[in-house]
Amino acid sequence: MSFLRMLSLLFFVIATLTWDIHAMAGEKKPLSLEDLTFLIKNEVVEKRIASLVRERGIDFFPTDEDISNLKRLGLTQKSLKIIREKGEANRAGLIVNSVPQSAKIFIDGKQRGITPAIISHLAPGKIEVKIGGVEGYEDQVILQDLGPGEKGSLIVRLEPKNEQAPAPVTASVSSVAPSPEEPPPPQAEPVKPQTREPLAKGTLFINTEPPGAKIYIDGQYKALTPAQVHAETGGHTLVLLKENYSFYQESVVIDEDMKIIDVRLRLSPK
Repeated sequence: MSFLRMLSLLFFVIATLTWDIHAMAGEKKPLSLEDLTFLIKNEVVEKRIASLVRERGIDFFPTDEDISNLKRLGLTQKSLKIIREKGEANRAGLIVNSVPQSAKIFIDGKQRGITPAIISHLAPGKIEVKIGGVEGYEDQVILQDLGPGEKGSLIVRLEPKNEQAPAPVTASVSSVAPSPEEPPPPQAEPVKPQTREPLAKGTLFINTEPPGAKIYIDGQYKALTPAQVHAETGGHTLVLLKENYSFYQESVVIDEDMKIIDVRLRLSPK
């Protein structure tokens, strides 16, 4: 290969890398782990990398292995601290409830609460959720996959244990037939009391960010968020009120299954 051809090829490679780096710097989307690796390997000044992380954030939650790899590539503790801080915004959350309630919640083997509950500060990825500890019901294990910053919800119906009931004891009863001369007196049919069918009810699990909003159903105050509210099935008007935040109203239809409502309140304009 001639010297001029080699020089031309080298110039092309340098120009391509330079264009990629400038294009990345001009974009506004958060940096991925691949972006950071690319910048480090192409000897972009660490101060510039740290500045990009501050401005745009990152789109992943850095694990200990990620931090170790970035350190091995040459980043200092100062830059790694910035990456960790930006990664905290990508922690996931999970609203967990069960039927019946008051079940223990285990995330990857560690107890994190009792249903219903909001589990926050979770590392994104696959997690094992175990719901159980309710007498007479089987524990259940679910694998949940949470993306960076995702706020998921999970409702688990626990199955009753198959406990074999003892066989009923039957006793033989001898009956004496009335004599033909004395027919038995006629028995009056029992009068059935008229009972009113109870109205079906459903459940709302209401959460707000930030918490502490007042919950009103059809104008009646119920509780502060986060809370579980029971109401008759059908259409209702939900209102959420919190000082310094905008009024929130929503029409909801409640059925016999649990409904989860998660609202991010907006600050009132001053």
